[in-house]
Formats: sequence, C-alpha cells, structure tokens
Amino acid sequence: MAQLQPTISVGLVLEAAGYKPEVAKALADYSDQDGQSAGPAIAATAQQFGVTPEQLMEHLNRMDPDKVHDLVEQAWTVNADDKGQFPLTAPNDRNVWAPPGKDPQYGGSYLYDPQDKQFRGEYVPGGGGFPARIEDPNPHSMTALRDYARVPFGEPVLG
Repeated sequence: MAQLQPTISVGLVLEAAGYKPEVAKALADYSDQDGQSAGPAIAATAQQFGVTPEQLMEHLNRMDPDKVHDLVEQAWTVNADDKGQFPLTAPNDRNVWAPPGKDPQYGGSYLYDPQDKQFRGEYVPGGGGFPARIEDPNPHSMTALRDYARVPFGEPVLG
C-alpha cells in the first residue's frame, strides 16, 4: 500500500522561500474561476523587465498585502499561449483600467490615458433591460501588468 504524502500549501512554500506570511497568502490565492496561479505571469513579467526573483520578493514584502492581492487578481488575466509564453503586448492594452479597476465613467481612469473618462467599449443589448458593455479592462500582457503594478505600489515592482 502506498504511503500518502502530506500536502504542503503554496503559502507555506512561499513563506519558506522568504515571503512575509500575509504576502505569501495573497500570492497563493488560486480562487479565480480557472484555479490559475498568478505566480507564473508575475514571475515572467518581472524577468522580462529585468527584476530578479530576489528583487521581486524584496519589493512585494514591502507592500501592503491587499495591494499584492490586487496584483494577483490582475495577473490571473495574463495567460500564456500553448507554448507557455506570456504576451509582451495585447490588443486591449489601451483599454486597461488603472487601479482600483473602476469604470472611467464613474471615477476610475484608463491606465495609459488617465484623463480620458469616455467609455471606449460599445453598448449592446443585454439582459434585464440594461445594456451590456463590450470592453475588457483587464491586463492581458506583461507590459500592461507591469504598468498596472506601478500605480498602486508607486514604484516599478515588476520592472
């Protein structure tokens, strides 16, 4: 009979690597719809823009864990292709909303055009008598993820 091996949580592994417990917990959140880890997208983005794993850990350990979790949520939308490569840019980069991810019409702003408050998507008939909006305000590239991270942290955490 095979012996069962105890499972080690990702958060504990990150803590053992040197992350603060509350930052490790934020980084270890897999609660998006696909159960996808944000780690690969964050690590690839940092590496792409010249940030070493040690520097990344140092940056994130200084940050508010809630802001780290916001970064994790944004990293969930940056997906690798079938070869495991993350895109440097994406077609929707100019439509990414800046933190805190609020519609520009209602007090938020676009990441690259903070002064532009006009909705860039299109309105289409939706359910319940309200129009559905077609626009993807989430980062889908390493460049948008890097630039998104600069806003809440006030420094180039991912390069």
